[in-house]
Amino acid sequence: PALTSVYIDSLFGTLHMELDEPCTCEYSSDKPSFNYGEGTPLGNANSTIHDTQVSGSVYYVKCKDIFDNKGEYIIYKETASSSATDFF
Repeated sequence: PALTSVYIDSLFGTLHMELDEPCTCEYSSDKPSFNYGEGTPLGNANSTIHDTQVSGSVYYVKCKDIFDNKGEYIIYKETASSSATDFF
């Protein structure tokens, strides 16, 4: 899954992500190298749109599609920017 859009709605404290294919995502705000399955579920399962309430300043996100392809993203609240690492 590839990240196509990300922003943080500071009024409501919501992290919003859009990906290029349906997938399930999890995040951690304190463990950069958490294993998929150990994170906090992020929004909708098997969807291209994911959102959740957040309060930290950096989020480590891992997503997986139905074929077990994975993507990892680091999202910084200050700039709503991200860095991505896709792996198969």
